[in-house]
Amino acid sequence: MNPQIRDLGGRHCAGDDRTPARTERLAHLEEHMNALLTPPDPQFIADFVSSSWSESRRRRVLRPHWEDPSGVTDSEEINLREQFDGVMGWLLALELACSTEYLGLKDTKKRLTGNMRELLSLPAVARFIDDYDYFGVRFLASRLGLALCGLPKLAAPRPEPANPGVIETFFNNEIALRADSDVQAFLKVLDDFIKPLPAPFGRTDRVGARQFRLWLRGKDMKFGQSAEDFCQQLTRGAIRWCTEKAHLYKGCDPIIQTRLAIFDFYWLMKLFGTEVSTSGMVTHKYPAWFDDIRSGAANADETKALIEAQKIFLQATSLACNWMQGTPLEPTTPEPGQPWVWNQVFCEELHEIAHYQRERPEEPEEAKPEDPNPAGAPGQSQGSPTSASLSCPIL
Repeated sequence: MNPQIRDLGGRHCAGDDRTPARTERLAHLEEHMNALLTPPDPQFIADFVSSSWSESRRRRVLRPHWEDPSGVTDSEEINLREQFDGVMGWLLALELACSTEYLGLKDTKKRLTGNMRELLSLPAVARFIDDYDYFGVRFLASRLGLALCGLPKLAAPRPEPANPGVIETFFNNEIALRADSDVQAFLKVLDDFIKPLPAPFGRTDRVGARQFRLWLRGKDMKFGQSAEDFCQQLTRGAIRWCTEKAHLYKGCDPIIQTRLAIFDFYWLMKLFGTEVSTSGMVTHKYPAWFDDIRSGAANADETKALIEAQKIFLQATSLACNWMQGTPLEPTTPEPGQPWVWNQVFCEELHEIAHYQRERPEEPEEAKPEDPNPAGAPGQSQGSPTSASLSCPIL
């Protein structure tokens, strides 16, 4: 294994001229990759692609959960789907690592076994990837020259070097969020899960996305204590996911933010109340969650952080959708002797602005005026890309 090594400024180091310091850095990088990019169970992959599974059975297990009025309730199917989500999560991690040059393309290819490549060629898997907006997996397949059955090829974002520490921090934070029971409870509800909870007089309170949103808006839901406690847990999880993710995005320039948004894309689209077609076209289905989540903020600082999170996510997801639509608003290497087109120049300007913003000393808190009309505030289309400061083709 020979991942690309960079110094702290992100510059390439000579791979063959390894000083002790560079050898130590290589070992450190390898350690992080082993911890963060652990491949899924090879036996599960081998079984899934074997002849013991018919295509109709695969299709049944991987069907969209919204096709069943009661959702997926069979415990064996739930376990298989959770394992399969783990496979998709691992592939998303590989795409993020490769697109930020945390891993080189050659090393990324080595990590995909023959069974994994066979799995990606299955029709039921392609349908699952499409149904659940795994655009990052589609980009990875394109990057590795793999065809996904029935899905059009998507040109993958060009590798953009990020400081390895940024990607390590992002993955470590992702691991921590997956281990947080509050966050996981919120993400399940965001994904249409309805939790039954005991209530007085033999009643059962059922708490899903609709009930939780009404509770956030102050409606008296006549909940028992268990449901009240669960809604408090959901609020903590929602705020933590949004603020911690946004904090990591904020430290990156727009091009790297785009790569992070591709990794988080399914959840970001849920938060914005949107559905995305196979070709990356966005349809707004219901109001974004951000106003409701802000109503659960414990203090003014949390409220401010959530307002900022919405703006950060809006820009990052808009830029990600441009890639999905095949119209990336970021620079590519022009042909020798050819002038840059307008979107290349524009994104280079964004990159330069972000650089100067990071370098500029922060103003004292009291000197910052309150934004009188934040994106997604009442009077604007909540979560609509038209409220962004950046106009992109999905707008």
